[in-house]
Amino acid sequence: GGRTHYYAKPGVEPLTQADRFASHYPYGTQIQSFHTAFFNVCNQDNGRTWSTEWIIDDPAMYYISR
Repeated sequence: GGRTHYYAKPGVEPLTQADRFASHYPYGTQIQSFHTAFFNVCNQDNGRTWSTEWIIDDPAMYYISR
């Protein structure tokens, strides 16, 4: 327990277990309690576009208490 799992895939279909691409202990520490979350997304900042070539569509967060 205490890990963060990351999921992604092209398109807009719901994510499945097969779409998990990484599981990590954030900052190398096993999570003991959960208080806040943030999304950190950077853009291209090339003077012409305001975004990346990809988007975060319908983000979701799930928490399982044990």
